Amino acid sequence: MEKIKIRNYESEEYHKFWQNRKTIYLDRMERKLIKPLLSAGDWFIDIGGGYGRLLNIYQKSYKHIIIQDYSLSMLQDAVKYFKTNNITNVTLVASDVYSLPFRNNVFDEGIMIRTLHHIQNIARVFKEIHRIFQQDSIFICEFPSKIHILERIRYILGRSKKNIYSLDPCEVREMFFNFHPKYVIENAENYFNIIQILGGGILGINAILSILPKPELVDCLFNRIMGKYRLSPHIFLKMKPIPTDRSIS
Repeated sequence: MEKIKIRNYESEEYHKFWQNRKTIYLDRMERKLIKPLLSAGDWFIDIGGGYGRLLNIYQKSYKHIIIQDYSLSMLQDAVKYFKTNNITNVTLVASDVYSLPFRNNVFDEGIMIRTLHHIQNIARVFKEIHRIFQQDSIFICEFPSKIHILERIRYILGRSKKNIYSLDPCEVREMFFNFHPKYVIENAENYFNIIQILGGGILGINAILSILPKPELVDCLFNRIMGKYRLSPHIFLKMKPIPTDRSIS
């Protein structure tokens, strides 16, 4: 049986990650891009949702919300925040994404942001996620691309040692993978129909961030082009599950 490693962020480490100029921009970009893709419903899941960083873009639109994560410390931080702010429609679940503790056909909508890049076996994860969604649901998944425009330029200039055009995942550091979009899309399409491909995060350079006050607005203007031509460091897939004869277990 395949031995699977799991990357576990502790809360303090992850909070620090979002405190510099570049990651603040990326946080704003993700919110601007993701929110219009969501609608409303009964059951929503944020897979790998940590301490609830993106909670305010979906919390008021769904009756029941699950935030799933492997890190207990991040979920404990979420508990403190929810109690302080009297948030009552969110349930926190500690589990790994390879074996989600939910029945089949439960969720109307969901997201998985900044989680796929820690996954060794994405085919297995897409299969498991497909199981828990209703057939007319919407699922949004983000992943880092290894063929974005800056990486292509580095490759042409001989400044990149990795073969960016190989479909094999590139482990840039332990348990942190960059993917060729074709590789992710081919695996996702075994279980989901892809409705939309968007891109973002292309302006995450300090020289640009120091000039533009709201670079995330530029992302929103060009996210379709960046997704279509795979130009951006971050790719977002809006998907619907492929219908199957799944029975509720």
